Amino acid sequence: MPVKSKFILSFLAASFLCAASLFAMETGNLYSLFHDKTVKVYVAEAKDSTKDHETDPKAIKLKIEEALKNRKSIRFEIAQDPSQAELLVDADVNEFLWTDHDPVDMLMGAAAIAYDMATVEDYARLQADMSVTDAKSGKVLWKDRVIATITKKPMSRPESIPLVAGELAKTFIKYCFSRRR
Repeated sequence: MPVKSKFILSFLAASFLCAASLFAMETGNLYSLFHDKTVKVYVAEAKDSTKDHETDPKAIKLKIEEALKNRKSIRFEIAQDPSQAELLVDADVNEFLWTDHDPVDMLMGAAAIAYDMATVEDYARLQADMSVTDAKSGKVLWKDRVIATITKKPMSRPESIPLVAGELAKTFIKYCFSRRR
């Protein structure tokens, strides 16, 4: 097979894979189902499955509710009981990490890497398996592992929990209910 044909075939295969992955990402997002609608949602208290059980499930629930209420293109009304909701949101927190030194990020360029290594900040990461379920049918509409990180100096371990919980809520909204660009 000539080199030109191999190149064209490789290009077409790569294009197909990129298009397929974009389609898969778009179908996993719930934006198109609820855009410009009012949706009643119940957020369950987060389950803390971390090793040390030091997260604050109530704070995580409140941060998710706050992020949903602040959403503009989808109007979320927070239901106080699952029976009053159209959607159910669940979060199972499976990792919380706090350290007094920010891990070196994957940056481009020697200057950026040197700056990152010289800057000492506290770091927190929160990871949760989150799902959105149709309250009437029980069908899971969206499910993914959501990871949020935050760096700040100074930031104690207890201070980091509500901060990174807020980032987790924003990241959840971005992945689940934001229009893909």
